[in-house]
Amino acid sequence: MPINIPLQEFVRHFALQKTDRSIIFESTVVAYYNGITTEKHCQVEVVTLFDRQFVNLLNVNNNDMPDQFDVEQDTISYVPNLCLRIDKKDGEAIVLIFPKK
Repeated sequence: MPINIPLQEFVRHFALQKTDRSIIFESTVVAYYNGITTEKHCQVEVVTLFDRQFVNLLNVNNNDMPDQFDVEQDTISYVPNLCLRIDKKDGEAIVLIFPKK
């Protein structure tokens, strides 16, 4: 399985803990989607399924923002000491994930 370096750096910097096959943490998520910027407080899950990694936003209304991201398909970048940025492959959304300390 290819390791996503920005995602790995983000998890390491914020000392996010793995339970079973996933990492779940509280965060503030800011999304630009359908021309609208939305901010939500929710849990984020980083999960590995069938040798692929996904980032899921839990308990969000997916009319406000996408709630699942494929680490191989979408562009993942880590803004050092600040947040994880996800650009959807179709260009329809940009999501910033700020973990709660």
